[in-house]
Amino acid sequence: MKRTLFLFLYLVWLGFSYNGIPNFYAEFLMSYNNIGIKILLILVFDLLFHRYLQESFKSLYFLDLLKIGGITTTGIILTVGFINMVLFRETDVILFNYPVDQRTIPLLLDSILVAPIFEEMLFRFTLIYVGEKKYLRAFTALVSIFLFALNHIQNVEGNLFLLFPYLVIGIYLTIVYLRKKNIFESIFAHAFYNSIVILLATLF
Repeated sequence: MKRTLFLFLYLVWLGFSYNGIPNFYAEFLMSYNNIGIKILLILVFDLLFHRYLQESFKSLYFLDLLKIGGITTTGIILTVGFINMVLFRETDVILFNYPVDQRTIPLLLDSILVAPIFEEMLFRFTLIYVGEKKYLRAFTALVSIFLFALNHIQNVEGNLFLLFPYLVIGIYLTIVYLRKKNIFESIFAHAFYNSIVILLATLF
């Protein structure tokens, strides 16, 4: 029930973000990728699931998180690079792109911290069924991966074919989450991957 409520609140925001609201603060609150509304929804998530979050946090081990982050990031980069090489015959199969105009403190904070937390709470914890029915778990995992990729449609200027890296990222993060059903592991893996990509794009 709580998952449904959180998903409903997200859909309400999504509807407002596309259709707009007749208030002077609409642009600030309802912009599709606005960091403020993501933080607000994260706080709502914390209120709804604070007991689960506390218990999950207690079971974390820092070295395990580093291992998960490293393996996940390496797997994503190599998989995307392999697909680029096989399907697109790219010579630069591993290319990191992070536009200079997005290297502002709010956008970096969003990419490295806020977006990973929000997206994992939404696309992994809220959407994926973790009960005993394997077919339902598989179905919801696939839906989660697809919607996660579709959520990044603006990043590829509406070209659905170019969403494949986000499908790969979604697959890896879903595996991480389903491994122990601990949302903090997929949040850390997501944040670790984003941080490494931004770092490599900045350096190279």
